Amino acid sequence: MEINGRTANQKIMKQLLSGNLFFIPADSTTFSIDYAANVRRKLLGIAKAYFFLLIFEMIWGYLTFYLEKHGIIPLTKGSGNLNAWATKMPISTFIWQVILLAPLLEETAFRGILQRKPSLQALSVTVLVYLLVCKTFGLAFYTLSLSTGLVLAGSTLLWILLYQWNSLLLTELTKRLDRNRSVLIWLSAIGFAFWHYHNYNFDSAEIVTILIILFPLFISGLFFSWASLRYGFIWGILLHILCNALPVMLAVL
Repeated sequence: MEINGRTANQKIMKQLLSGNLFFIPADSTTFSIDYAANVRRKLLGIAKAYFFLLIFEMIWGYLTFYLEKHGIIPLTKGSGNLNAWATKMPISTFIWQVILLAPLLEETAFRGILQRKPSLQALSVTVLVYLLVCKTFGLAFYTLSLSTGLVLAGSTLLWILLYQWNSLLLTELTKRLDRNRSVLIWLSAIGFAFWHYHNYNFDSAEIVTILIILFPLFISGLFFSWASLRYGFIWGILLHILCNALPVMLAVL
């Protein structure tokens, strides 16, 4: 049934304000006319979100630059020179680690818990534990070594315990998450933002400065959650890959 553009926009705004926009299932009959049309709809939605995030980050970047230039907030350059770091490894390895593997791991850790599949929720907890342990002990979690291999083995054992032996517990967890998913969306975005805390030099920064710098990552986290829940988990990963690809490639090339 066709509805005019104004009515559609009002419906979307109402869903967004109520939080229901996140919860439209990927296979909703409202959108699934056929497979090709469904894919085109998802691609269009991801493209719109991608360009919005690019514009937002560009505007926020200029605002941050202005505040730093005039001494309103201290300079918080990233920890390490991206170009120097990139030249130490083959470009294929850099693309694999930063553009492909990072979004896969981060989306699994921070958005997998939002899904309704117990297996993906268990995997989310497993990957999050793996990342946190590696970061705590200063391990390069994007590369496989003896140390990261041991952490990965322990995380895999955790996945077995969570999913294979406690499937009933995860089923109950899924029901509880359905009732508290809005809270998890916000916590996921906050956690994702602070996961990148050590990418910046916050030695002399106050809390306001930290929040200003990390705010775009928080907004990105919300959009990744939106894409993951509205279109499907894979589409959230795709949006994350796109957001990593352009600025990283521009910085390296």
